[in-house]
Amino acid sequence: MNQSALILRTALLLLLLLMYGTDARNHSISINPDVLVGEEIIVSCNAGAEGEITWFKDGKEINDEEKVLKVDGAASKMIIKKATMQDAGRYTCHCKFNSGHTDETEMQLYVYEGPSFGQTTTYHEFLEGTDGEVPCLVTGQPAVDVKWLKDKQEIPSHAGSHMRQLRDNKLLIKKVKREDAGTYECRAQIKGRPISKLLSVSVVVNAPPTVQFKEKEKKVWAEPETNTTLVCLVDGHPQPNINWTMPNSIDPSRHHFNSDRSQLTIRSVTRADHGEYVCTATNKIAESSATIMLYVFDGGNPLQNFTIGCRQDKEGAEWKEMQLSPTTDSISLKKLCLGSGVKTEQPVSSRSMTEGTMIVIVMVSFLVVFLVIDATCFYRNQCGLLMFIAVKIFGYKVQGLKLLDKGERTTNAQVKLIRISTLRSSTAGVQTKEGGQLTEVTCDKAALTKHEYVHSLPASCLTCV
Repeated sequence: MNQSALILRTALLLLLLLMYGTDARNHSISINPDVLVGEEIIVSCNAGAEGEITWFKDGKEINDEEKVLKVDGAASKMIIKKATMQDAGRYTCHCKFNSGHTDETEMQLYVYEGPSFGQTTTYHEFLEGTDGEVPCLVTGQPAVDVKWLKDKQEIPSHAGSHMRQLRDNKLLIKKVKREDAGTYECRAQIKGRPISKLLSVSVVVNAPPTVQFKEKEKKVWAEPETNTTLVCLVDGHPQPNINWTMPNSIDPSRHHFNSDRSQLTIRSVTRADHGEYVCTATNKIAESSATIMLYVFDGGNPLQNFTIGCRQDKEGAEWKEMQLSPTTDSISLKKLCLGSGVKTEQPVSSRSMTEGTMIVIVMVSFLVVFLVIDATCFYRNQCGLLMFIAVKIFGYKVQGLKLLDKGERTTNAQVKLIRISTLRSSTAGVQTKEGGQLTEVTCDKAALTKHEYVHSLPASCLTCV
């Protein structure tokens, strides 16, 4: 009994599988879920068994016979000639099998437009050190996300960073650097869908030329008959063109440049190569130059001679030269430049006074003052250095002195005059006896108002003061 029931149940299940299981297993729908506006849409629905197939969009049945095409009893197609944004939605394929079983399957259809970059400029040049903005003009439906990439890496949009994306999808580069040059990509993606486009944008960073010589001191020494190389280090973008300016007397046949003219080699240096060498770099941004001095020396060999030249200070004048021996210490330029109109520069005398000059001026000033005072004393009071000189050397006689004895005397007498209290009187004669002769001195003068004086005079020249 139990075995019979089990066999009956198994047979019933097999029958159900034969009737319904095959229909459900073969029921399918095929379509590309993402469709560009304007493209043709073909949606196929395969029921796997005979039945009636009905199409729905967003829950509403599609009755348009132009869109729905019945292939056979087990399959159907829905065709949309030119897709529009309104054709996007959820589509359902419903099948009612002849066995009475029903089944359905559905899918989401996405219709998009774009993304498109319109008139976006794909080449930009910026000057080093300035701020640069790179636009990305994107349109698309339903919505578009924009991201900037460099070297396949997404550029973060953090405020304050060197590079960041602005709200209008522009890429801002703060204070552009040389290393910022390169290819950038603007990636536009339909929001929520794997539909995207890339636009490559080239960024060029220009920089004015910089010029410097390899030698830091900007001086080069070379011996005659040797080769010397001047290296001009040039930088800038675009690549600058290099030109050289050299002394006029140099022989260009001995010049040799490398491919970009940054190195100048002078072969078999001579004294005529001595002078300034200017390296000039030029690009479309600016021009820059640097100067280096080439000194030519004989490496310590003895001098053979000196050559000195002179010419008029006017264009086209010829040089007059003279050779001198190496032992010559000086030369007269007038002999060489006679009649050439050359003016020699005279040294400007220094107006600053030395310490010795100041001392002499002070001493002379004191001497002048002393002489003025002494002369005043001489003429007013008959005293001073001039009075002494006049009496001792020239025998000057002071007015008011009276000679007492005109005879020749060989002896000297000393007379001491003491102030007389009386205003005006006659002093008694003072008698002195010397050598058997008597001499008397009488003074009839006003009272003395000065201090006592002692004069040593010859006996024959006693005077009253």
